Amino acid sequence: MKVAFLFAGQYRYIPNKLMKYSISQLTKSIDYDIFCYSWDEPGESLDHRKEIPKVKHNNDSFAQITNIFSEFNLKEIKTESYSKFINNLSFRHKKIFNNKSFHKGTIFALPQIYTISKCYKLLAKEEQKYDIIFRCRFDSLYLHPLNLYPLEKFLNSPDLYNLNFGRSYYPKRVYDIFFGGSRKSMIFLDKIWDNIPNLIEDNFNNGQDKRDACRLIFLSAISSDIKIKS
Repeated sequence: MKVAFLFAGQYRYIPNKLMKYSISQLTKSIDYDIFCYSWDEPGESLDHRKEIPKVKHNNDSFAQITNIFSEFNLKEIKTESYSKFINNLSFRHKKIFNNKSFHKGTIFALPQIYTISKCYKLLAKEEQKYDIIFRCRFDSLYLHPLNLYPLEKFLNSPDLYNLNFGRSYYPKRVYDIFFGGSRKSMIFLDKIWDNIPNLIEDNFNNGQDKRDACRLIFLSAISSDIKIKS
């Protein structure tokens, strides 16, 4: 069984020693490859603050990510300019991004989903090599090996699994910090970026802001007839 980890989103600094320990725990005793997609510019976590943190302009995400992940099975890494991404948004995507009627805490939902989609496309040419695919964040720490979970069950299931439970539970969403499953369960990521305007306009209501990434991922998956499991 081969696992693909998609580390996508804005790179946010965690001490290298801690990050390397985290990845070694996550990948312990499994056959895996890692794909990374991020912005040239690192940043910092929103962390529920009132003011949205600004993106930094020291374009060294590629070097920092490579420094950490090169000790592991880093298959491919790409970064791109965040400012150019914003400037090149389509009219419909830019309208959503700039719309003040959405909660300001969802301002990074579109950039996040874009990087997840682009990271997924990195493995497209060799997708058949991977039995299970998981999306990860650069600012998460992993304390337990992935193989503590029933990976054979995930492999033989069309369902998408996510960490939506306990104190973090919220109905009818995919908690965007960590989710995945079989190839079949993750195929919706191939079209999610292009579909965002339609997902925003959809009448589906789970109580979250219509631009919330967790809502958009959930809606995109179920629109592809994928069931969501915790």
